[in-house]
Amino acid sequence: MKARVAAFAVIALLTLSVIAVGFSALGEARDATAASTSAAEPARNGSDNAAVSTFKFVCPFH
Repeated sequence: MKARVAAFAVIALLTLSVIAVGFSALGEARDATAASTSAAEPARNGSDNAAVSTFKFVCPFH
């Protein structure tokens, strides 16, 4: 029984860690996007919404 509780606690901790990293990545992407749009980046035509631009920042292959 103790092994099940320990396994559940580890899985819960890892899940929370992944969620926290995801929120952190989205926050950093939002901050970088806001900073870069006010800097030397050319104006976009507005076709990308915030979610798409964040995904493009987090995943550079897209």
